[in-house]
Amino acid sequence: MMNTKIFPVPTFFATKNLKLLQKHLYQRQNSRCKLWLEVSLQKVLLQRILSNRLSAQKSRLKKNAHVSDLESKAKYFEDHVGFLYRQITAQKNRNQMLQIEQHQLKLRMAACEKQRVLDEGVIEKNIAELERLKELHMRKLTAEAQAGPSRMLNMSGSVQIKSNSNLNQPPLGNFL
Repeated sequence: MMNTKIFPVPTFFATKNLKLLQKHLYQRQNSRCKLWLEVSLQKVLLQRILSNRLSAQKSRLKKNAHVSDLESKAKYFEDHVGFLYRQITAQKNRNQMLQIEQHQLKLRMAACEKQRVLDEGVIEKNIAELERLKELHMRKLTAEAQAGPSRMLNMSGSVQIKSNSNLNQPPLGNFL
């Protein structure tokens, strides 16, 4: 049976410092040990290469997923900005229309106020004319009452004869 020695694997195999590993490999004099170290080194290197490739592939997939997620978010926000821009434009147009309507209503209110003032003036003139006519009518009635008995039309339209309280005075005017 062949006496084979099992050499402990140095801890720097797990590290990425290949120069130390190569230095350790060439310092050994035993060819079997060199062979074993070269095979171990190749295994470690292959494992590292595979692990690096898998890690790079995962990283690329993650990056692509992240980029596509960012692109979809950018598309969503661009659409949302367009929607908000259209809403802002519509609100600006509505605001302008409301301002125009407000201005028109103010003009109508001013015209109505002016008309109200004019109407009040006409009403005051009419009231003054009515008062003047009442006064004139009262004077006429007073003058007729002082003139003697006369016929007067009452409100119902019937003829009413009034007598003069002062019978000593002769009547002034024609009787009907």
